Amino acid sequence: MSKRVWHSTLGLALIASLAACGGGDDEPAAEPAASAEESADSADDAVSDTTVTAETVDEGGSGLIAASQSCLESAGMTVTAPDESNTGMNDDMRANLGIVDMVVWSKGAGWGGTVEAYGSSEQADVAEAGYTDSDWGYEVGRVDDIVFRSTGNPDDITEITTCLEQNG
Repeated sequence: MSKRVWHSTLGLALIASLAACGGGDDEPAAEPAASAEESADSADDAVSDTTVTAETVDEGGSGLIAASQSCLESAGMTVTAPDESNTGMNDDMRANLGIVDMVVWSKGAGWGGTVEAYGSSEQADVAEAGYTDSDWGYEVGRVDDIVFRSTGNPDDITEITTCLEQNG
């Protein structure tokens, strides 16, 4: 079983187990699956082609960025997971800023940027304003609570917007 299918299966199994426990005081518990093997088989059947082809770069997060990864790559961008070497921020710093999912991209000619999904509109507003007002001269775009920036060609913003909107 591939890594992507396993994550999807694991996610569906987690949802099924949460549903079996009941969603709250006023919600009845769902009937448990007959067996773990049957649950895994039904989860495999439920995995769509888009789930299998969209491998997440950064575990957790919005899923929209992961779903858009192949679109970004087809636009000539190399997409990688964030770390201290390519963002200057560690996991805790990104979490403190409200970033729930992030990728770093590059596109040759010395330019690139980030695509960052934030936990709230307010956090995305702060990030967008910070990039727009920066002395670095970023090209900045936004789709909902996802803020992205480019250090190069403004067409990159259009391509990222298109990828996110197609997968949103």
